Amino acid sequence: MAAGEHHPPTPDPHELLRAFLAARGGYCPRCRYDLRGLTSDVCPECRVRLYLTVGTPDPPDGMYMSAMILNTVGIATSVFLMLFALLFAAPWGVGEGVLLLLLLAGSLAALHVGVAVALVRKRRAYWRMTRRAQGWVAAGIGSLTLLPYAFVFLLFLLG
Repeated sequence: MAAGEHHPPTPDPHELLRAFLAARGGYCPRCRYDLRGLTSDVCPECRVRLYLTVGTPDPPDGMYMSAMILNTVGIATSVFLMLFALLFAAPWGVGEGVLLLLLLAGSLAALHVGVAVALVRKRRAYWRMTRRAQGWVAAGIGSLTLLPYAFVFLLFLLG
């Protein structure tokens, strides 16, 4: 450009985002909240920072996936223990250990199914938590997943 030419002002990224959403609407890439009428560059639902780009700079939500995977392992473990108790332990007689194993495994399976439903229904609240709090939730689910193993170990030690 020649000396003295005027450069157009660089548009404010926040204004560009608001103008884009006003013209086309859109959804938060994380929680799918309707962003029509947004007045800032932060989703009001999950608090993720929004950018007017082709994608989002945030990586996939690993903590949420970790919690879901741990919970699924918990459901599978509980069902496996129930099947083990019914198919292998019950033919030798239904003793107190088998009944306790069935009760524990059934209760934990029901608990894990409830946690799975809660994680899906309350995912936006989970995403609003700090990463540390999300980690504690995943660790708690992991502890629930390990509980049947500890119980079976105790049964073998005592029995």
